[in-house]
Amino acid sequence: MRTAIYSTLYELLRMTRMRSVLLMLFALPLLLIFLLGYGLDTTIRPVDVTVYIGDDGMLGERSREFFEADETGEHIQVKMVSSQDEVEKDIRAGASDYGIAVPADFTEQFMAGSGKIVTYPGKLMERNMAAETVLSKLTGQFETGYLSEAMGVPIPEREVPEEGYVQTGTIVANGNAEFGPVSSLQYYASAYLVMFLLFSGMAAAISMMEEKEYGTLSRLLSLPLTLSSFLLGKFIAYIIIAVIQSAVIVLFTRYVYGVDWGGNYGVILLTVLLTSLSAICLSVIIASIVRSRKAVESVFSMVAVIMTFLSGGMMAGLGPVIETAGRFTINHWANELLKTVMTGGVWSELQQPLLVLAAIAAGFILLMLTRIRKAVV
Repeated sequence: MRTAIYSTLYELLRMTRMRSVLLMLFALPLLLIFLLGYGLDTTIRPVDVTVYIGDDGMLGERSREFFEADETGEHIQVKMVSSQDEVEKDIRAGASDYGIAVPADFTEQFMAGSGKIVTYPGKLMERNMAAETVLSKLTGQFETGYLSEAMGVPIPEREVPEEGYVQTGTIVANGNAEFGPVSSLQYYASAYLVMFLLFSGMAAAISMMEEKEYGTLSRLLSLPLTLSSFLLGKFIAYIIIAVIQSAVIVLFTRYVYGVDWGGNYGVILLTVLLTSLSAICLSVIIASIVRSRKAVESVFSMVAVIMTFLSGGMMAGLGPVIETAGRFTINHWANELLKTVMTGGVWSELQQPLLVLAAIAAGFILLMLTRIRKAVV
């Protein structure tokens, strides 16, 4: 037991001196989560719209009611101002995405067939389209209900469906990625946490192969020490590193990026432990086959990248064939667990991915135990 403790402490101390490795395991995943999470964000946020209503007539009053309604607030964030110049100022300064001005004599001109609402499109096309969709609903009401009422034309009664007569579509400016019930930030936070847990597991096998190439393992075998205790301490050290790595990623993304990880941190920790253990065992199995440090690094890196791709960690919505292949990877089941926790899943929803991930870890442990002698001798 003492050998395992000393081995663990030595490996932890050794890792703290490897700045490039620490940078890759801690800083790189945070950077990738930021770039992909925000770059592929398809979350629809209310469009900031500056509105001036100078008309005191019937249509001006209807416009105020429309823009102040809770239903409108789901799609646009309205800022009411007291002049048309303020609308123009906000658009020039980039303080709003879109500007709308209802002229002082709009009702009178509209009845005469010449009334126009002045619009000020912003720089982003998709934000302009969203604002124009909402505005078209208002002008459509003018042309049907309110105008007919003002002219004394009776409006036939009809049953209005609960969803209304306007359907708001989802516009994605770039790509058509589907992230399911989680946001893009949650999706990539989960994917790259798992991917870099695999790389931290690979570091255990690389360290073991370095000890072998430098002759340290052969000298240890000549001492009255058990090889199993030495290797156990080394593996425990990398599991501890994986837990610290995960804690940094989860806490940083939660409090800096605003990623919602849910509240079940026990399941997150269990996912980290099983994923890290599977990665360590897989790297040792690969080491028993290729028998050199550089080969382990190359082969394992390729395997980790392929598993990340198949599980959708690099690009979502790759089609049914890729999704089916992804179910045979560690990443898929670890990601399923994390995303289920993020969405507040109950125990019945967590059971299947948890049991599959545990079975994968158990299978790799058994296979590693049969191959570890070939890796170190």
